[in-house]
Amino acid sequence: MLYYSSLMTNSKKFEDMTTEEISDYLFLEDEDQSGDLALVVGIRNWMGPWEKSRQLYWENGVDRIMFSGGFNKISSEPEARNLYQTFLQKGASESEVFLEENSDNILENIKCSHRFLEEKGLLEQINTICAVTINFNARRARMTLKKHMPEGMTFKSCPYNCRRLGVTKDNWAQTKIGHIMVKDELEKIKFYLERGDIEEL
Repeated sequence: MLYYSSLMTNSKKFEDMTTEEISDYLFLEDEDQSGDLALVVGIRNWMGPWEKSRQLYWENGVDRIMFSGGFNKISSEPEARNLYQTFLQKGASESEVFLEENSDNILENIKCSHRFLEEKGLLEQINTICAVTINFNARRARMTLKKHMPEGMTFKSCPYNCRRLGVTKDNWAQTKIGHIMVKDELEKIKFYLERGDIEEL
């Protein structure tokens, strides 16, 4: 039985969607996870981003990887720095791994990353960006990339599951935390769409 019989938000767009439709809408994942750049955002829960980033860079052949995330109150340092340093320690090339540590949310992650890549003269070398984020953020990350990265780029969703939360595409509606996370994500999408910060796919 579902934790709640239905998921209601303030948006007409979402209020009549079934659980299956919501799952398909939010939890995007591309089968082909190759690309020119993996952009890793939201790195508070370290293990998931590490496993997915390692897979993309060393196994899937993604050419470059960028870790984006600002100050974390728990670790008292930028979110992305530890993962960036770990990649270098594991043998990744400094010319292929980048760090952006001034952003506080997905919108800032992508806007600051765009600025960084532009300043380094790398944007013209990138045709496909793989967005690495927690599973229920996958759509919003793609929508933000579409709005703020150059027209003509291809964007892929390469999400990871957070072991601590345990929320997946298949089980979110059976748990209280899954329901909270999904409802919050739908409300964020509605808010950012209305404000013009993201673009529907």
